Amino acid sequence: MSHNIRTAVSGSDAEKGSVNASAFEQGVNHRFVPAMRLALRQAQMTQTVAARQRQEAIAMGAIARPGIAVSAGGYVSGLGSGSTTQDLHELHQHGRNLVQPINEMSAMTALADVPVGAVVLDRHDRVIARGYNRRDANGDILAHAEIEAMRSAAARTYNWNLQDCTLVVTLEPCPMCAGAAVMSHIGRIVFGAWDAKMGACGSVWDIPRDPHVGSKPEVIGGVLEQECSELLTSFFRDRRK
Repeated sequence: MSHNIRTAVSGSDAEKGSVNASAFEQGVNHRFVPAMRLALRQAQMTQTVAARQRQEAIAMGAIARPGIAVSAGGYVSGLGSGSTTQDLHELHQHGRNLVQPINEMSAMTALADVPVGAVVLDRHDRVIARGYNRRDANGDILAHAEIEAMRSAAARTYNWNLQDCTLVVTLEPCPMCAGAAVMSHIGRIVFGAWDAKMGACGSVWDIPRDPHVGSKPEVIGGVLEQECSELLTSFFRDRRK
């Protein structure tokens, strides 16, 4: 099923048929594309954090430097091409004092968080909060980009009720984040890429439009969908290498 901005709209004037759909889409792009580009930059922060953590782990001796082979017990088992005597010396120094076994910490590259970014706009479409996915970086199952951004917005406004705000996120919110958005009374959810596996704003579930839910935010999906999807596709392609 293909999606575009029009089919993703919930509770809007376009859905009610009061405005031309094409005009509505143009208005959405004009209003929210800049915020979505900012959310994309936030998403890229996840990769920056992962790269920094990997370098810190290498410096600690927790994972091997490229070109140096280390056994699971933390001892030198050989040197790859391009390695130096200094590398060998440093590995002997660190090898017996690894914080965690190599076979556990070698998974650092797999711990890079999925690049998802979010921003929260106030009633005047000004950015008041930002967030990016930190679940693996923080070891926190709640640290999705949307949660981080909404927490920051609530702290900044001293109010958990975000009814006058818009959540802009690069990926369709999951059930946890969609539920949190509803609980915050957020006025609008704008997302980029659809999530066919865990999407909860129209793909797999539709929590904002659940008839049992009191607060019903407007939902607009598919804003910069291709760019948001390409960022995720690139991440998972590199991860499989």
